[in-house]
Amino acid sequence: GTLVTEYFKDDRALLGVIIGTGFNVAYWEKVGNIPKYMRANKEADPDATMCINMECGNFDSPTMRVLKNVYNKYDIEVDAASPNKGLGLTEKLVSGLYMGEIARLALRDLKKAGIIRGLHGKLEEKKGFPAWHLSGCVEEDDSRLSKIEKILKKEYGVESTLFEREAIRKVCEWVVLRSARVAATIIGTVVLKAGFEWD
Repeated sequence: GTLVTEYFKDDRALLGVIIGTGFNVAYWEKVGNIPKYMRANKEADPDATMCINMECGNFDSPTMRVLKNVYNKYDIEVDAASPNKGLGLTEKLVSGLYMGEIARLALRDLKKAGIIRGLHGKLEEKKGFPAWHLSGCVEEDDSRLSKIEKILKKEYGVESTLFEREAIRKVCEWVVLRSARVAATIIGTVVLKAGFEWD
């Protein structure tokens, strides 16, 4: 829908991407590159194009062969607790629906290791660290990390040291950066495969 909607406004639109609570990509493919379509439509112009909805949030599911080097114990735990275990594995690496939970699990381990103090039990609760808190931690630009300090105090009722705030920010940055890299890799692969060229 994203690609087609934009195409009606600008017929140069080549790619549609959704990264939010989910993750998906659609693009225009020459029908000559779609064997199933060509077998059923032998007279079709091979240079005609068709919109392909990749459902790429499910890429590499359930085997996780391609992205195995970025998949970790937190992803396994998030997948095991999800209603669609074994499916949507790439979406669970990338989308906002799961990023807060991945950060929560990593922060829980930092607490167990004595690196940070707890968040009044929230690190033990599913969805105890929502994605919007993760975003607030990543966008921090103050050397004292005062935004993170405010989030911790207001939302969790805890005082924090600068060291703890730095550790929390690092975890949040790691989750966001990995998400961005996986999404960019998939989007870039589509661009290369389709042979798109821009001025």
